[in-house]
Amino acid sequence: MKTEQTAPSMEVLAAFGLQGLTPRLLADGQGRSWSATSAILRPVDDAAEAEYTAELYAGLAENGFRIPRPIVSTNGSYICEGWAAWRFLPGRHDCQGDWQSMLNVCRAFHKALEGLDPPAFLATPRHHWAQADRIAWQEERCGERWNLRDAIEKHLELCDPADRRLPKQLIHGDMAGNLLFEEGLDPGVIDFSPYWRPAAYAMAICVADAIAWYGADGSVLERSYPLGVTDSLLRRACVFRLAAVSASPLRGAADQQFELSAFSNVIALLGRPHPLD
Repeated sequence: MKTEQTAPSMEVLAAFGLQGLTPRLLADGQGRSWSATSAILRPVDDAAEAEYTAELYAGLAENGFRIPRPIVSTNGSYICEGWAAWRFLPGRHDCQGDWQSMLNVCRAFHKALEGLDPPAFLATPRHHWAQADRIAWQEERCGERWNLRDAIEKHLELCDPADRRLPKQLIHGDMAGNLLFEEGLDPGVIDFSPYWRPAAYAMAICVADAIAWYGADGSVLERSYPLGVTDSLLRRACVFRLAAVSASPLRGAADQQFELSAFSNVIALLGRPHPLD
């Protein structure tokens, strides 16, 4: 994996038509994204996923949302020497409390993804995020020695088995923190994280993240229920985050307790568990 000190080479820049430019490390790109005037370059960790995402974003029609378009390299691929490049998309990450806009763009984006087939790489376990996704949907058990095992299993016991009969489609599983808001423009959707789950689950993750991480209050829950979000899907969203921090090789006990506290704020807002209704 390329670190934050690893800038794209002159050869990579030239391959994406950015020759002569000096890349600048982005403060909000997790220490791995570089700006070169009108383009953003990021190292690729999963070539199949990166190529698929680029092809998807190259052809997806914008309707209620904006997306960055990928840049094709001189080798005809969207990847060059482990890097991908995207056209710069203006906007700020802070929605400034406009949670309805977050819900609207989540719905519009997933409407545009309806009918697409699942990419083949989703069938293969690839990283700890994919493991967390399977745990949230009770397709895999959590680690025997995980600190958060009891909390994860408790919340899964309260999830509605009928969730697994909901229609599945391609979703963005990390959307709340990957939106760009710009005055007069539709919100931008960046850093696609593909999963094959119900669209309402993607919105549940947005809602849970908004409360746990971005300061939203319970009103965002009430706004999401008419859009298909349920308490059970919100529990799965919280489990997804707890399982992800538990499975991550880079996160420790302090991170796990922080996430448990943050997502407990979501759980506290939910009504009676579905099985007891």
